[in-house]
Amino acid sequence: MQKMGRSARAIGFAVYLDQLERFGAAASEFDTDAVLVYADGCDTAALASAAAVLRVENQRVTVCKKLPEGLKYRKLYTFENGEVKALENNA
Repeated sequence: MQKMGRSARAIGFAVYLDQLERFGAAASEFDTDAVLVYADGCDTAALASAAAVLRVENQRVTVCKKLPEGLKYRKLYTFENGEVKALENNA
């Protein structure tokens, strides 16, 4: 610290372990594992339950009203009339 012109009795640093775990991992070709698209006025409690089921089957689930442009996903689902319907599988 003295060489940098500072006066301090101690210095510190932080290590983010979750970032270290990702350091050696290969990049995923998908942004998310599954996308669940829903319409206005759907039953939000049923939607949350459906998303929870998909999260058990898949690691990452994105829930949205409209499919984001450019989003890369493994599986695409819709939530209509309280039911989940599979539309696309890119796995």
